[in-house]
Amino acid sequence: MKQTPMNQPAIAVPHRGEIEATDGDVIDLGALFSTLWRGKWIIVMATVIATFIGGFYAFVAAVPLYTSTAVVMLETEQQSVVDLQSVVGGLSGEDSEVNSELEVLRSRGLMGKVADKLDLAADPEFNEALRPPSALDRLKSLLGRGTAAPAIPEDLQRQFTRDSVITALLEQVTVRNVPQSLVFEITVETEAATKSALIADTIAGLYIYNQIEV
Repeated sequence: MKQTPMNQPAIAVPHRGEIEATDGDVIDLGALFSTLWRGKWIIVMATVIATFIGGFYAFVAAVPLYTSTAVVMLETEQQSVVDLQSVVGGLSGEDSEVNSELEVLRSRGLMGKVADKLDLAADPEFNEALRPPSALDRLKSLLGRGTAAPAIPEDLQRQFTRDSVITALLEQVTVRNVPQSLVFEITVETEAATKSALIADTIAGLYIYNQIEV
């Protein structure tokens, strides 16, 4: 009589559900490639259109911007007022005083002086009224949907224009305090390199003159 050994390993037979689940997890590369090949012209056209739009925006529609930075340092020691470096003399360097000077540099009063000195109201970049009408504005005009603006007194109109110019200037100016220092960086970003440098220097200069007046 032949005896079979009892220590043979048992062979596990997978259930039908396990086989179906395993087969469902396998990606059919052939079917995927076939699907992509059928839509090849759509992919090519989408790529060409996206490339054309990106190139048009980068080389035609987009306006290059230029950044310039001026630096102002607060002097904490009391010196002779003849020395322009000491126009803010006597500051202790505390956070409250540094933050106060930072707000002065960002104030609409100082920016208004800059706008008046450089006549930014005559610059289309800051005065929206001087810009050519956009395609949407022309379309509204053709359709007769443009609303006529009510008559405004000339002096009030000049004030509105000046306020909008100051607001536009503030949007293009960034003032920051270098951490753990008494140094302020005035950064201006416009469509012309010389304009950015001129505005940054003018802000720094008028700030110093303002300290002399104070």
